[in-house]
Amino acid sequence: ASDDMMSLMNDPFQSYQYSLSYGDEEFMGTEMVQGYECDVYQIAMGDAPVMAKWHAKSLDFPIKIVGYGQQERIIEITDIEEEAVEASIFAVPEGFTKWVDPKSLPGERPEWAGDIEAAPVMTPPFEKNMGPGDIVRVKIEPGKSLAVKAGGISETEAVAKVIPFKGSNPLKEEQWYNNFAQRGIICERCHEMSGEADEFIIRVYEGDITVVAKWMDMFEEKASAGEEIRYPISGHEHITTRFINLTDKTAEATFAYYQNGQPMEDDTPAKYRTITLKNPGMLTRLPGSPKAMSW
Repeated sequence: ASDDMMSLMNDPFQSYQYSLSYGDEEFMGTEMVQGYECDVYQIAMGDAPVMAKWHAKSLDFPIKIVGYGQQERIIEITDIEEEAVEASIFAVPEGFTKWVDPKSLPGERPEWAGDIEAAPVMTPPFEKNMGPGDIVRVKIEPGKSLAVKAGGISETEAVAKVIPFKGSNPLKEEQWYNNFAQRGIICERCHEMSGEADEFIIRVYEGDITVVAKWMDMFEEKASAGEEIRYPISGHEHITTRFINLTDKTAEATFAYYQNGQPMEDDTPAKYRTITLKNPGMLTRLPGSPKAMSW
C-alpha cells in the first residue's frame, strides 16, 4: 500500500493494508453484512482500535471497512450483483504491459551497504544508542520474529529502518520499509523467515535514538509436496500465516480447519482455500482463525 497520506485517506482498502504494518490484527468473529457471512478483523495499536473490516467469505473481499479516530469513517459496498465475467475483460490491452508492484521486485544494493560488513552483529534482546549512519546486524533465527522500537528520540526528526537482507541485497527497495523512529510508532515487527532472508539490518538515517530489539516467538516449518503442517490454536488466539515458495517452480497448498483431530465442515469453496505461489521467493499472507489449522 502507498504511504502517501492523501492517497490513504481516499482509499480505505489501501489504508487498511498500510495499517497492518503498524498495528496488530485480531479476528473479532463473524457477522452478516448485505446478506454475506463476513469474518470481522480489527487492527489496534495498543488498546486503541485503528480500523476494522468485514471480509465476505464467499467473495473473498472486504465489503465494509471502518476507520476509527477523531471522526469515524465508514465505507460499505451495497447492491452487490454476482455475475459471470468473460476472461477477456481482464486481458492486458494491446500496447500496454501488465503493471508489476515495485514492492514485489528484489531491491538493489544501497550505496551504504559497504558499511554492513564492519557493523556489529548483535543478538536480541538488546538496547543500543545509535546515530546517523550507524548500523546493527541481527542474524535471522528460525521460529523468531523481530520487534524493534526507538526510544530516546532526539528533538529533531529521526529516521531508522529495519531491512531484511538476502546475501548482499535487501529483499526490496529500502524506500518501502517503514521508519520505526517516527513519532507515534509503537514498534516495527519483522516476520521474515530464515528461508527468505539471512539477516536484519538496522540502520539510522537521521537523528539520535536508542534502539530496543527483542525476539518474539513465531511458528516456522518447511514442508514438501505431500507433507502436512499442523498448528494448534487455543482460546481466541488469532494468527496470520505467511507462505513462501522455496523452489523455482509453482508451489500450491490448501488449508483446512480441524477440531478435536477431525476436519471441520467448511462451506468455503476450495479455490479460496488454495494458495498458489508461482515465483521463487513469492510470498502471501493468510488471515488466521481461532481454530486449529492444517495446510
